[in-house]
Amino acid sequence: MKQTKTALYIFFMFGMLTARPPYEAQLHSEAFPSLNRGTGLDIVPEIMLSWAGAGFLTTYTISNTGQNGIFEPPPGWDGYDGLWPTGFGYYNGRTAEFPKGTEQFYTWGSGLWIGAKSDQFTAPEDKSITVGNVTIENVRVAACAYYSEMSAISKLWQSDQTINAQNDLKDDVNIGDFLFGQKNKSMESYQDPWAFYVPNVGDYYTPDDVVDTLYRLEYGPINERRREFLKTATGLDSNRVLLDPFRKDENGVVHGDIVSDEDTYAVFGDYIQERYGNFLWTGGYDERALGVKVEQRTYSWVTDDYLYINYKITNMNDFPLDSVFVGYFMDNDVGYYNDDLIGFDRSLNLGYTYDSDLEETGWVAPAGYLGSVYVETPVDSIGDPDNGIPASGNELNDWEIGLTGFQTWIRSDLGQSEGHPGDVDDSEVDHLKYYQLSLVDSFEVYEEPQDVRQLATSGPVIKMQPGETISITIALVAGSSLADLKENTQAAINKFDSGYIGAEAPPSPGLTAQPAHEAVYLSWDTFPETVKDPFTGKKDFAGYRVYRSSTGLQGDWTELAEYDVEGDSSEWSGTMSYTTGSSNAVGEFYGPLGEGDISSQSSIDAIEDRFKEGEYTIEFVAGTIDTGGSSEVDTLKMVVYNVTNRTLVQPNLAAMSTGEGFRTYASYDTSQKKATGGTLTEIDVYRPGYYIYLDGFFVRISEGEYKDLDLDGIISDTEKAQQSLNPQEGDVFTIQSFAADDVGDQTGLEYVYLDEGLVDGLTYYYSVTSFDIGEPTLGISSLESSIYQNMLTVMPQHMPLELAGAPKISDYTKEGPSTSQFLKAITDYGNLKGHSYRINFYKSDPFDETSKADYGLLTDSSVANIGVADELLASLNSGTEYKDTLQIGGRDTDGDGDILAGDNLPDGIIVPGSVSLTVGTATLTDQGNGVIQGIVGTDTVKGTVHYGRNTIEFDAAATTNLNTGNVSVDYQYNPTVLKNTSSLEYTGVLGPGSIYYIATIDTGNTAIDHGFIFMVTNPSLEVDSVYWNLGANVADLFRFTVTEGSLEPYDYYITFFGVSDSASAPTSAWANFQIKNGNTDYAAQRIPIQATNQTLGESVSSFNPSQILVKEYLWWDTDTATANTKNKYNVLTKDAHGDTAVSPYSFAVNFEPYDENITGGSVLDAPTAATETNPDTLFVRTSRPLTEEDIFRFYTVNMLDTLETVSLDDIRVVPNPYIIRAAWDHNRFNQRIDFRHLPSECTIRIFNVAGEWVATLKKDNIVGNNEIKDEEGTLSWDLRNFEGLKVASGLYLYHLEGTLFGETVTKEGKFAIVLGP
Repeated sequence: MKQTKTALYIFFMFGMLTARPPYEAQLHSEAFPSLNRGTGLDIVPEIMLSWAGAGFLTTYTISNTGQNGIFEPPPGWDGYDGLWPTGFGYYNGRTAEFPKGTEQFYTWGSGLWIGAKSDQFTAPEDKSITVGNVTIENVRVAACAYYSEMSAISKLWQSDQTINAQNDLKDDVNIGDFLFGQKNKSMESYQDPWAFYVPNVGDYYTPDDVVDTLYRLEYGPINERRREFLKTATGLDSNRVLLDPFRKDENGVVHGDIVSDEDTYAVFGDYIQERYGNFLWTGGYDERALGVKVEQRTYSWVTDDYLYINYKITNMNDFPLDSVFVGYFMDNDVGYYNDDLIGFDRSLNLGYTYDSDLEETGWVAPAGYLGSVYVETPVDSIGDPDNGIPASGNELNDWEIGLTGFQTWIRSDLGQSEGHPGDVDDSEVDHLKYYQLSLVDSFEVYEEPQDVRQLATSGPVIKMQPGETISITIALVAGSSLADLKENTQAAINKFDSGYIGAEAPPSPGLTAQPAHEAVYLSWDTFPETVKDPFTGKKDFAGYRVYRSSTGLQGDWTELAEYDVEGDSSEWSGTMSYTTGSSNAVGEFYGPLGEGDISSQSSIDAIEDRFKEGEYTIEFVAGTIDTGGSSEVDTLKMVVYNVTNRTLVQPNLAAMSTGEGFRTYASYDTSQKKATGGTLTEIDVYRPGYYIYLDGFFVRISEGEYKDLDLDGIISDTEKAQQSLNPQEGDVFTIQSFAADDVGDQTGLEYVYLDEGLVDGLTYYYSVTSFDIGEPTLGISSLESSIYQNMLTVMPQHMPLELAGAPKISDYTKEGPSTSQFLKAITDYGNLKGHSYRINFYKSDPFDETSKADYGLLTDSSVANIGVADELLASLNSGTEYKDTLQIGGRDTDGDGDILAGDNLPDGIIVPGSVSLTVGTATLTDQGNGVIQGIVGTDTVKGTVHYGRNTIEFDAAATTNLNTGNVSVDYQYNPTVLKNTSSLEYTGVLGPGSIYYIATIDTGNTAIDHGFIFMVTNPSLEVDSVYWNLGANVADLFRFTVTEGSLEPYDYYITFFGVSDSASAPTSAWANFQIKNGNTDYAAQRIPIQATNQTLGESVSSFNPSQILVKEYLWWDTDTATANTKNKYNVLTKDAHGDTAVSPYSFAVNFEPYDENITGGSVLDAPTAATETNPDTLFVRTSRPLTEEDIFRFYTVNMLDTLETVSLDDIRVVPNPYIIRAAWDHNRFNQRIDFRHLPSECTIRIFNVAGEWVATLKKDNIVGNNEIKDEEGTLSWDLRNFEGLKVASGLYLYHLEGTLFGETVTKEGKFAIVLGP
């Protein structure tokens, strides 16, 4: 800790905290005694700390006592959950990290100062001082920097706060989920709206115990700025842009709005009795209270280098406060504290701190800049008329005081440089603090490297009446250089002025990473795909990008992959605005040319051929129309100018079909995007409401509406006479057209990435970002979320020796005749269960012999089936249809027609063959094929059981043999269900062709994901492929075509016979049919092909239907006139193979000896006979649909699956030998070697060659003495002995003792170390 700040806190500890408990006890306030305390809202909330900053400037301390700085998040802190951050760091000033992820911190302590005068401030503690001719007296200052003297008034809340289920009235099942409905996403049933709340006990202090609705969302002032911005912005939907605390989501649930990517809210003050207050520091109020309440809100976005703090300060006294000043104090330490400088830019009113040599030892990036700027200062609506001081505001009270001072000082000279004794940093010096606040028109810098402070001030507010509120907003801005800082500052000012309106990228997905040997497995969620753009209302998500870095710094990231929504693009679009003139006419961009293109091109081709991107103007000029004879009519004509190309666009009657020029039309078909009607002459004349075709798109200019010019609520005739609804001469409309553009690589979405070829032991940084399509009409290009929003650091390494360490989904094995395929993709490596799965197929109607298998069942073979006995079903009435659903079937509890998350989810699927149904005395059993049957009397009664829907059903005829009565059932079910990726419905029914997640439903009705998606295809029965054998001279062989007949689900191959094979060639099916019927005239009709059913291993008969009357060997007909029609062979179906018929045929092959595509060509070669050296074979493959005989099997492997056998020889010491440094060593003070691929539990003892004990390392996932890392299968030694001394170069021995599979194992080894000087 630095010396001057140590001294400062020694003063605090001995000056105000003497004889108090240790610091940790100070921060955890004791319960208040019941001193007239109520049990309602007069209970002061507990103190709380958190850290704000969603963007590149992050980890900025906030609290519900106004405290900034001082405190560092505890190790491993991953976000605010409303609980005290046990293990936080303090006094080290590690706050305000920039850039995010670098652990480069800029602020030691900071906070708000509020000072005021009053003739009521006359207590002995209210000190005075005279500096020069200025006397400071009757003043008090409430300060939140270093230590805050404010009490908590409300809890601290953050919009991205997660549920703790301890003090937020939520259930344990939702721990870790967002407490509040998230921005642009539908509310979950367990979430609260961020925008407003009705306080519960401990939420907000009010002495009257009055319950009222309070607002975390400050929508009024922000909306005022947004309305001003909307006056000059085009294309934005004001209904979406203006904040609404009661906005409803798409399900009609009140959701409310959130301003930024991370809003925070807290209230604190010094107006309650000190003994009742809850203070972060136990000193309470520094001297005497000022008597103010402060509402604090912060805003930050993931893409920004700045964050905002807004303070609403209210006078809670029953007397006015005079000469009120506000200030924001910062003690910035850019790394090392004693070499900093402070600068000031008057043009931006920006004060900033920076390092004197712009670098810091140990920092991975150059030292940057951090400053503060007032984007909002108080409004003084009173002034001091008696002394000639007018009010700072006009009648609307919108004149701000602005920045009035910027002061700097150091502590080491105890105030001498400030012209007064004593140091401003001390406690009990309100008079000195007020003096600094009141230095109007004093703007200082500090140009000598020191531990220096800065204070930005605004005031005075001449008089602040009781209950009056003033507002200030500070932007804390960081930059990598001074130019970058100034650019970011201007951006922060602009964003505030617009009401925080700015283009927003979709959020980054939730990212997880699992290290492995020389690899890292990344998985992410689908959350960004559900988010709507806050301004357009569209779900404009386009894809994900995967990045890796070796440092985590800006500019040092490599894109590894991009996964894009396949087929998405920006739209063919445009804008039209009225840019010159005074009429009320309106213009509208209608859209691109569509199916109405008369050149008969497809719609998309028409658009691409015609649509031109660019800027156009339509100007109205005076013109005349010749009406025949000598008469003319004055009119307006349109002159169209292509601003982009600097050319006039000429009128053209055929513009829509030729793509050149423009013309007008009377009507427009919105479905076909086609304009029709209109005149065939004077096509450039303005006609109200006509459509104008222009370079591939349509626009329309039409009459506007009358306006109430004097805003009296009445549009008078005089006002109407002053206005023109139609364009006037000189009016100009401007058009901007935007061509559609593919966004991303159109590759399709993925949710996992495997990064291989890495170096074990090195640290890598990963991020997955989201990007959107953009909105050209609003001037917004495709936007991408911040790399730092979900950045993770990962070190590749072996998993523990006994674990698998490589997740995967196996290839599938298949039984059955179909050619369907099992397609799969991992969605979350960590969720893979290491289970085995099986898929079978069934008929929904097992009694329909003509139907085919139409649904599948996926069974998790690694989990035990669950038995259910004596479940009662609905009563059965004899002679009526019966259907009931078992208890394990899901229920649509919200009535939306689907079983979705939040409904009663199905528990699993019925195990085929397990159902036993009892109706009265009758028992029916499951046959395993969807049929349930039993003998009742002399009759067989049959019903159906649908294993996926969990239903049992009988038709009316079946129930006539059953007695009316109770129905009970015994069965087993497998606790596995599917979730359709499109409809999100949970079901037991696997529909071929749909994509599913797999889930197990736990006892809390929550779906536990299995980490992958899959689909089973169901091809149609058709010829899939026909090809010659490998090695066939395809270029010279007969061509062929294949046509389907009564195709059967088999594969075939065809072999051939030569010209001399007439005796051995097969007899044709026609000849066999004739012989069978006693006619031997065709016994010699043999054919040169033999078809074989490869699936069944049987020969198949065939014949040539065009040559059935030939009574000899049917050698190939090569007559060029008839060749290609005389060599067709019908291959018969299995049913026709008995030579009893020559139909139906399964398929026909027409061999074409003559290539008609070759002019003057000759006959091609016949296929080589089977008896020759290189016989030719023609294969005919069919695709075949699913059947009840088809079965798929596959399994998954989780990284944490336990192996059956391992070898201790796989344990490694890396590097060995260690020579001077390892690849991961940053300097000679932090060196290590790794013991890798260790068992999960082991102890390593290290000795020198003399047998002397050097150090002991214990693998227990806790970093202990002499250890640098202890994670996964790695244990890192710091090259020091048990006393902390660096070891010498030499040979070392180690002895490992551990546990594997419940048994003790040992291993010995050696390694060498060579250290540098």
